[in-house]
Amino acid sequence: MELGKTKNWFYVLLGLAVLFIFILGAWWLFLVFKLSSALQGIDSSVLPANLALMVRWEGLSFFLLTLIVGIAIGWVFWQDHKKTRSLQTFYSTLTHELKTPLASMRLQAQVLSETMKGLNIDPKEKEKVERYGKRLEEDVVRLEGELDKHLQLSRTLRGGNLAHSPVSLVPLILSEAKKHQSIELNLEKAISNPVVIGDQTALNIIFKNLFENTARHNKSQQKQVTISIKGENGKVRVIYDDHGEKFCGNLDRLGKLFYKHDSPKGSGIGLYLVKKLVQRQGGQFVVSNEARLLFELKFKRGEELE
Repeated sequence: MELGKTKNWFYVLLGLAVLFIFILGAWWLFLVFKLSSALQGIDSSVLPANLALMVRWEGLSFFLLTLIVGIAIGWVFWQDHKKTRSLQTFYSTLTHELKTPLASMRLQAQVLSETMKGLNIDPKEKEKVERYGKRLEEDVVRLEGELDKHLQLSRTLRGGNLAHSPVSLVPLILSEAKKHQSIELNLEKAISNPVVIGDQTALNIIFKNLFENTARHNKSQQKQVTISIKGENGKVRVIYDDHGEKFCGNLDRLGKLFYKHDSPKGSGIGLYLVKKLVQRQGGQFVVSNEARLLFELKFKRGEELE
């Protein structure tokens, strides 16, 4: 199971360190036995009795100590690796288990809202119940979105292969935009039918998280998003502009896991997923912050679909 390039490199370095300790101990043992053999050829009246045997035992003890330390370090980190895998499996299972009752709650809230419209009761009470039902539905949808992010995060950390097939961007973007009625989309295309080589599900998650980031953090009353799509040297270049404010935090950390700057909203996962999923499809994710925050995504360009 892949836990990310950083952790893989960590395990490689750990293995090299243990190997180095073992080789160092073996080399030291070789030198000690060589010294012991040389001492045996010296006049015993000059040296203390059993000195050669003492030197050999000390060298052997040092070698065994380094071997035990190396094995102990490897065992500790193997246990940590197993624990991490178990936690990720539990995390993924729990997320799946929670999605079912949440979907049921959302459906019940929708049924409640529809039922209330046909009831002949006090208008004030009716309006109150409808308002609470709508709020319940919105909260459930928001919680489902967070669970989806955490589930996708778990999958991303575990690795796995993504599909590399032609995907038409415009229908995908429009489909995600329809789910965010509070955002007005302006789509600018320099290509009639932009097609990228990537994974359909991963691309859906990318644009879903970008729209959710705008809905959550853009402070404008009327939220607008301009998405510009251009062709560039065998790539499709997508610029996502939500006409927001300039970012005041650490730009280098934006897109890092769990980084939220000073925002009380969100989990710090969305942009991390965007960045990682773009990179895993052989693309680039660049953030600029001159007049305002802009997200630039580059994908491999595919042939236009019929």
